[in-house]
Amino acid sequence: MEFVWSVKSYHIKNSECSLYVKRNTIKYFYYLLTAKVFISNNCPQGYLPFRKKQLTISTWHGGGAYKKMGVSMSSGKCQYKIHRMIANNTKYAIASCRAFESAFRQGYLVDESKYLRIGMPRNDVFFNTDAVLKNTDKVKRHLSLDKNAFVVLYAPTWRNSFKTPSFDLLLDCDMLVNVVKSKYRVNNVVVLFRGHHLFNNLLGNKDAAFSSMINVSAYPDMQELLCAADMLISDYSSVVWDYSFLYRPCFLFVPDIDKYSNNQGYYTPIAEWGFPLAESNMKLYESICSFDEKKYRIAMEKHHINLGSYETGKASELFCDLLMDKINCQ
Repeated sequence: MEFVWSVKSYHIKNSECSLYVKRNTIKYFYYLLTAKVFISNNCPQGYLPFRKKQLTISTWHGGGAYKKMGVSMSSGKCQYKIHRMIANNTKYAIASCRAFESAFRQGYLVDESKYLRIGMPRNDVFFNTDAVLKNTDKVKRHLSLDKNAFVVLYAPTWRNSFKTPSFDLLLDCDMLVNVVKSKYRVNNVVVLFRGHHLFNNLLGNKDAAFSSMINVSAYPDMQELLCAADMLISDYSSVVWDYSFLYRPCFLFVPDIDKYSNNQGYYTPIAEWGFPLAESNMKLYESICSFDEKKYRIAMEKHHINLGSYETGKASELFCDLLMDKINCQ
């Protein structure tokens, strides 16, 4: 097969592909509309005339069923029509769990017959101990971190309040470092910050926000960062689904939970996600102090069952088999 990647700029390359096209150029649209298979971690554009025999596959960019998306938040006629066009252009969508199917059907109108119930290929790494260790070493070497450093990854999702210049990350990094040192009896604690791509576009010169953190928002592979993280602090992001398969401590830092719940809403009530929830820095401090690894493991296993997880660590293999079957049948 010939692999063609669309990129924003040509400096984004890897050794696995020989051909790159810049997004929204004539060459890009040529390959997009003539390729036998089109794969996106979003959805195929609704306004493009994809061929009937062309395989258009959405891997999506988040698992589980957490914050609402698509027309679940906006019921305008124009928005609904756009999403209906997108759904019609989607031949298949990868599902991470049973609850995701229901959420994606509500948010993006994709019919239940189109789901590939295999789990997310990018999460296979969490089922491979050697791969996790290899990625951990890679990240620490890249960031020049001590191999014994305890890594905390802070990865908040996008919210509209990011658009205001008065937005503050709110997380008390010094308090966080101190409680982690005390809880896990470690001397070297490093806090990494991974921002949503929309948030990163607004940061500008606000480097002061990261005086106590290392900004890894430009690091190319989120799953590698998750492998290296001994603890994750997030909020409403579906990154918690990915990380949950490592069974490492994960906390929801949600000082704006009332506002977010009213404005965005959830498919699965946030209280049922199973992750310790903290509405303030002091609550986060207390949650880390009282964290019980055994109880948390049980909570995560229950969460996977409740959402009907399809994750087995074999999604990449299953996807390739399905893809070859579909191609050979044409």
